[in-house]
Amino acid sequence: MRSRSRDPFAGVWDELGAGYQERWPKTWEAKPKRKLNQKLVTVTDLMDHIARVSTEAYAGAARADDFAIFHGGLSAWWEAEAQAHMKALGFEHRQIRNITANKGTRYDGKIVGYSPEMYRGFADLKAAIMAHSAYTTAFPIGDAHRFNLGTPNEVPRFIERAYAAAPTSKRIVEDTLVLPMVLDRIIEHKDTVVEDEALRHGRCLAKQKTWETLKPNKAPL
Repeated sequence: MRSRSRDPFAGVWDELGAGYQERWPKTWEAKPKRKLNQKLVTVTDLMDHIARVSTEAYAGAARADDFAIFHGGLSAWWEAEAQAHMKALGFEHRQIRNITANKGTRYDGKIVGYSPEMYRGFADLKAAIMAHSAYTTAFPIGDAHRFNLGTPNEVPRFIERAYAAAPTSKRIVEDTLVLPMVLDRIIEHKDTVVEDEALRHGRCLAKQKTWETLKPNKAPL
């Protein structure tokens, strides 16, 4: 049975010889990947990008050969196959991650995930998206200046636009420089949310409140 879709990338149910490799002998890997990358990106492509851009940024600097990179708790990033790719890139041991903590747990050798106290940039980004959405409602629907968040296809496009405004370079530098202090404050609070730095909302806030009933925080600093 053959698919009747006009999409050249649609599945074909037929005898052997009807696949991508037969349709595009010389570009059968590249063509589907370009199509896929319009909506998704593989974690190894993301790693390649980060390694390349970081290396270019540090070229000629004192730490050009031993700078470290930081990524959050994205599960795909820390999968064994993905980390094998990082090893091939020479960055296996140049990632900020748990070394001695959380031994024997799912976070062994990984990152436990973002805490809003550690990075305010996401809060800045969300504020920028909401502000631009409000400011541009005066433009007619369909105008290129208007921010539309009504469909799944529109959201990532306008998030990318908002990234041009927030977080600012100054905010990124600030968050990087204060990271040691923030980590100390989280440790002081017994690994729970730092009350006066909290930026949690929605489900994260609900989880925080549930955790507080089991393990109350210390008073805000």
